[in-house]
Amino acid sequence: AAPRARPPPPPTPTSLRAARSAALSTWEAAQAQLAEDAEAGASDVQLAADQTALVAARTALIEARQAVEDATLRASFGGTVTQVGIQRGDVLGGSATSAGSGGSTGGGATTSSASTTTSSTGISLATTDRFVLEATVPAADVGRLQDGLQVEITPSGVSDVVYGTVEDVARVASTDSAGAAVFAVTVEVTGRRDDLYAGTDAEASVIVSQTADVLTVSTPAVQSDDEGTYVDLVDGESVERVAVETGETYGMTTEVLAGLEEGDVVEVPGFSRPVGSGSGGEGQGQMPSFPGGGVGGEMPQPPTGGGFPGGGQ
Repeated sequence: AAPRARPPPPPTPTSLRAARSAALSTWEAAQAQLAEDAEAGASDVQLAADQTALVAARTALIEARQAVEDATLRASFGGTVTQVGIQRGDVLGGSATSAGSGGSTGGGATTSSASTTTSSTGISLATTDRFVLEATVPAADVGRLQDGLQVEITPSGVSDVVYGTVEDVARVASTDSAGAAVFAVTVEVTGRRDDLYAGTDAEASVIVSQTADVLTVSTPAVQSDDEGTYVDLVDGESVERVAVETGETYGMTTEVLAGLEEGDVVEVPGFSRPVGSGSGGEGQGQMPSFPGGGVGGEMPQPPTGGGFPGGGQ
């Protein structure tokens, strides 16, 4: 087989700067030639040729300057290098392919070929001035998300809630380990933090709706039949059926628009109500503790599907 051809060595910064100097000299010479021919009254054909040479020299100079500029690796932000995937002498970008042919044996021809492809994993940087959370949400929840929504983040190893803002929601789905469709979400952490580290796992809840100064009850307390929606209002030892108008429901909490007042106590089906012999007597009790069993308060800040796992910060 014929020997394999090797790709040319990559240009060095020194050779790139030399090429830039040569291109500058060529451009200056083209300028001088055009000025000289114009002053000498050269023909239009000659002047046109000079103009063409000047344009070509200027293009070559621009490319040479850009090559020198591109030879210097710069980051778009300040930070710390966390991974280097290239080494001195590596060729970045592009590819080269060469082929050689061998001799014939037994009346047949054989051909061998070789190819070389260059690639790079690049350099990774991390910054402590700005953190983002890369997470996913199920397809059922992505329609409720939009840029600018507030996010409550719970990073591993951090006791306080960290706040953030939805920065971007993917429009194309991917699949998780179970094969379900999920959408990538980028959350920007609010402010500067000195207790967060790049690569930390976290969970987050997106606040998609918030309502203040509303009455709420436990969702199981709200019942319905042919006559409408109602709750069982507890008044001392008696229970009275009261029609209610409900609003939004988020899991175990339901908004009540009409029919109840703050401080009312409602009965939750499935929970027995303690009774006693009288005020202050033995056995006198209260309604069992149940989230939202009373009426009043503020509508919770509901997460999307109970929060979504974060892929790091």
